[in-house]
Amino acid sequence: MKRQELPSDAAARELMMFKALSQDPHPHVLAVLNHFEDQHEGRRFLYLVFPFMDTSLQEYWVRR
Repeated sequence: MKRQELPSDAAARELMMFKALSQDPHPHVLAVLNHFEDQHEGRRFLYLVFPFMDTSLQEYWVRR
């Protein structure tokens, strides 16, 4: 899960990109399973939910 504070142009662009990629998935890009907004202590956040990975991308590359 990734959290970004709103309002944010970067968060909006990232969500738009993942939505577009979900129409034509790429084998090297994780799909966003879900997204939602929440508010905490007067601040808004966007959450992007990805599939679980048991390692980081860097660890994956080092092992290959």
